[in-house]
Amino acid sequence: NNCGTEEGKPIEEQQAVGTDATICGNTSCDASLNLVGSCQNPCLGAEGCGTCTPNCACADGYLDCDGDMSNGCETATSTCPTNQLINNY
Repeated sequence: NNCGTEEGKPIEEQQAVGTDATICGNTSCDASLNLVGSCQNPCLGAEGCGTCTPNCACADGYLDCDGDMSNGCETATSTCPTNQLINNY
């Protein structure tokens, strides 16, 4: 698709249909890893939709104890050593 533009009309007469959010959707962080955040995928015109990379953060009640967001966030009380908890605040 043309990412939300009407087809079959001269370019000057085309109207936007929807928005990037309704046409291209969002990319969300992995909730199963206790991450929150999302971003709106970009419209690339005739090429269709792109994919964005969201800025992820730890969900409430979780901390990035090991400093590695790629494996998600851990439950602070059960897996963060006390010295790391201090460094994360």
